[in-house]
Amino acid sequence: FLMLYVFGKINRKELLRLLSFVVLAFIFALIAKYAQEPFLSKAHQNLSVYESFMFSSWAGWLYVLKAFIPYNLSGFHPIFIDAVKPYYLSGFFLFIGLCFVIYRSYKKDNRLVVVGLLFFLSNIILYLKIFNAYASSYFMAERYTYVAYIGLFLAVFSLWQQWMHKRFVVIVTLVWFLYIGIVSWSYGKTWKDGVSLWKNVLKHYPTSEVALLNYGNACREAGLYHKAIEAYSKIDKQSQLYVKMLENRAYTYYRLKNYSFALKDYEDILLIDSARFDIHQYMISLLLESGKYTLAER
Repeated sequence: FLMLYVFGKINRKELLRLLSFVVLAFIFALIAKYAQEPFLSKAHQNLSVYESFMFSSWAGWLYVLKAFIPYNLSGFHPIFIDAVKPYYLSGFFLFIGLCFVIYRSYKKDNRLVVVGLLFFLSNIILYLKIFNAYASSYFMAERYTYVAYIGLFLAVFSLWQQWMHKRFVVIVTLVWFLYIGIVSWSYGKTWKDGVSLWKNVLKHYPTSEVALLNYGNACREAGLYHKAIEAYSKIDKQSQLYVKMLENRAYTYYRLKNYSFALKDYEDILLIDSARFDIHQYMISLLLESGKYTLAER
């Protein structure tokens, strides 16, 4: 639709041609919605509309800012429900400002700016958790910007090129290219494996329980058992991930052949959920392997 606008071809015939794509988009939107409902229904704590809006506003601001000054890049940006700041609202005012730029550009028939910003907003808004955010989730993810940034850069550089004949602007542009190249090269290393990925997340969010659990799992899979246990043990007993942590830590103790600690974690799980018959089976296997046949029989 935006490209039809660029080339001045918006008419009934072309809009009817787009209708089939609109229908397909609607169908896949419903599929995505129903596919995610079982997962979302397990959320222990949904955020209020106010909290969801504030985190969405802040994410929108960061999406634009990081397009030009990428910093604190992370594979996971957790929501801390007790940390909503007033400045999170800055994204909302940025949105209003972009809408004003779109309106002014439309009046001046600057179609590339209009199309670029509309393309960016229509893509990025779909990923803002305005109404369905939940605790322990993430409030933004840089990977969502891959397609959306096409529109943002189209709009910005269609204006920027007006000053590209000036030496100072050329120098600034080259320095910026160099900067984002170095940042990209450096950040790419954090995606080498799970250990480095989640270690980088913890660098920015050291108290994130999701990051601690995943970092522990990555360390365990890499054979770094003591680091895994250290990460697991930082997860609070009140966390909704605590039982999952106990399961993973128990298995890590098992790999270290520290059967007594593994059994203790399994016992703690049963204190929380006595109906976990699979845990009984794990405990029996541990007791048999450690030679405690009488206890296993009990």
